[in-house]
Amino acid sequence: MSILYIFADESGTMPINDRDDPFVAATIGFLDNLPPPVPRSNDNDELASILKTQKALPVVTFVRPFPNYAKLVKTKYKKFEIMARAKCLLEGKTIQYPDKDNINIRNDVWQQAILQSIIRNLLNIVFDYSPCTKIKFIFDEKTMTQNRRILFEKLTLNIDLMLRQYLEGFKDNYSESLLSAIINKIQFSRHSTSIIWSDNPNFPENYAFGLKLADRVARKIYQTLKGEFDFISILKKVGCKDFSIDITQQIARPVDRKLIENWKREMGLPESQI
Repeated sequence: MSILYIFADESGTMPINDRDDPFVAATIGFLDNLPPPVPRSNDNDELASILKTQKALPVVTFVRPFPNYAKLVKTKYKKFEIMARAKCLLEGKTIQYPDKDNINIRNDVWQQAILQSIIRNLLNIVFDYSPCTKIKFIFDEKTMTQNRRILFEKLTLNIDLMLRQYLEGFKDNYSESLLSAIINKIQFSRHSTSIIWSDNPNFPENYAFGLKLADRVARKIYQTLKGEFDFISILKKVGCKDFSIDITQQIARPVDRKLIENWKREMGLPESQI
């Protein structure tokens, strides 16, 4: 049974305004073995060497605001809110509304960045390694409501379904036999996937260093985006590839038309024009 440990952390505040600083989410995967603590892991070259020696699988996603970013993001999530409110009203359910300081939008940005990093990390596994049958997610503690954490955990536990749907989108790029072989390597499911947060009172001590590595990678990529040094080039020199993904356009692009059309058919309502 192959076990994949994925440690996740972030650096920066989730951006919602044009002039906000960048935000970085990092996941680091280890197949079967947990990384033992190594001294001087905060040094740039030493950290890169540790990742190479430990056969770590790092992936970072980042969001870097641009002019008009704020308007695009707030319009998108306002539309999401209106659609969710209408659905709840018709189904007789209640909905939590975003509060005045946009904390919900920030958490949406965090959630999308973390999930995108996880998916890219798993894609590296299914393309380049033998099938993985079990996944353990280790997340740093995050300030959010209990309902938000439950929602995030539900999405994460069903990551196998999200990954299959993502791969199905490549049916025009790969032969049916090759795509089927790749998808068949997804041998984990929600029943073999577990989550633990660092604020859990029973958090295992041997998980601490892996989480520290994720924190340091996220922070050093954040510093790279701020122009302090170039940690991306350092990682490339030790053989890391396809590990850095800019998801800014994904965060800022409008709500998917298919989602809107499905909502219109289901609700029997016209699209909100905001």
